[in-house]
Amino acid sequence: MKMTFQKSSKIFAVVFVLSTLLFQACQQDDDASPPSTNFMGTVELYDEFGIQYPDAAGVSVEVLSQGNSNTFLTGPDGTFSVPYIDSIDWFEMAKEGFGSISYLNPDLSTFQGQKFRLGEKSSMLVDSLVTTQVDCGDLICLGVSFTVDDFFADEVQRRFFQLRLVNSGNMLSRNRFFVFQENGQTAGQNITPLSATRALVEVDHVSLPVPPEVVVPNGVPLEVQLFGATEREYFNYENGVPGTEDVTLSDQFARDTIVLR
Repeated sequence: MKMTFQKSSKIFAVVFVLSTLLFQACQQDDDASPPSTNFMGTVELYDEFGIQYPDAAGVSVEVLSQGNSNTFLTGPDGTFSVPYIDSIDWFEMAKEGFGSISYLNPDLSTFQGQKFRLGEKSSMLVDSLVTTQVDCGDLICLGVSFTVDDFFADEVQRRFFQLRLVNSGNMLSRNRFFVFQENGQTAGQNITPLSATRALVEVDHVSLPVPPEVVVPNGVPLEVQLFGATEREYFNYENGVPGTEDVTLSDQFARDTIVLR
């Protein structure tokens, strides 16, 4: 009876030791799991003339990860740090008065530690748009005439615009063009000052390239939209990786209707 008790005690001791070692091993494996990594970067802000602002505080960095949405703000130096577990499904950077940039299912190894650039929206206000179709062979070309406020600026010599061709809310084509503030700098452009800040702008032709998959209907009214743009339109590209486009166009734009032949 005594021998049986001693044998049982030894077996119990062995089982206890093995269980303790197994528990410690599992705990060590848990402790060895890689820590969560922070998604870090920097946002730079530029005015509409391409001049960088020294203070980049207050840019909203919204992140969607595993169904959870969180928003972080940049500090004065533009830096941000977002904790994530495995991946980010979507993120967007935006600030009132500036363009925004967003990425869907980003490869974080590409964006880790990168700089993102947001440009200020154009302050120009365009109105009184009149368009006519001009002959450019196989291309769609429009002559444009419009008036614009906040046109004259000492920081730059030329001002940019974006022209769009739209059918029932769907954009068919767009193009960005510039005009010099001083008349006579470019053939086919006429600038008539109306006040210290306002001008009448006339451009002989602006081409509108059309993607191969897009069909532009003839004989039906199409909407032409004209926006004020900035000195450098795309601040939102880093290392050749484009985000969802939200360029720094003016909030206000002018409209006209045209029937292409």
